Amino acid sequence: MEEFMDAHRLDCIMSDAFYSWTFDFASCLSVPRIVYYTYGAFSLCLREAIRSPHSAYFKVESDDEEFLVPGFPDAISLTRSQLPDYKQKNCGYSWLMEQWREAEMKSYGVLMNTFYE
Repeated sequence: MEEFMDAHRLDCIMSDAFYSWTFDFASCLSVPRIVYYTYGAFSLCLREAIRSPHSAYFKVESDDEEFLVPGFPDAISLTRSQLPDYKQKNCGYSWLMEQWREAEMKSYGVLMNTFYE
């Protein structure tokens, strides 16, 4: 691998979001890591709007109470029961989701699917 790296200049590492370990690998090589999401941009934007600390997701009192998702041109109304519980501590994989999120936040950027389908 070292011979290959010496012979070829590496500009960045682009890896799927689930490969959070590639952030540390890219850091060792002093190159940026770019996160790639195969699902659409709408889903990613929705996820970020809901995770915002100012989101109404955290302000509703019950899982069946509707809240508006901010930042979209049209009104999007959801309930917590319609969404996965990202904050649930005993779901078995929340630690892994947090690891993915931390690596994403430290990465150089995000590439996502914005194709019209």
